Amino acid sequence: MSFPKEGNEFPRAGRRRSGRTVATEIAGALRRELGNTHAAVKTAAQWTGASERAAKNWLAGRYAPSGEHLVALTERSEEVLFALLVLARRKEVASVVAAADVRERLRRALAALDEMP
Repeated sequence: MSFPKEGNEFPRAGRRRSGRTVATEIAGALRRELGNTHAAVKTAAQWTGASERAAKNWLAGRYAPSGEHLVALTERSEEVLFALLVLARRKEVASVVAAADVRERLRRALAALDEMP
């Protein structure tokens, strides 16, 4: 009796992301958005409903947020959303998100200029 040839190939290199890479990228995005203070930990915990200990681990890059917490972070943080899209190799979508962010910042700047005497 011979064994089937299914499942005997290793996945190609570079196709999967390690948990460490995801954790590092999300941590960088959170630090860019919130800073690296205890207030940042509190804010991330409030955004997600997670414990401060979990949020502290996310900011340190030790662990990545779970799916539910990651979704909650992307609802509040453009940086996390952008990082997630880049990790998913969706750079074209990330570019649209970045352009929308620039457009919103320009709109606010123009509104502030219009209010000047």
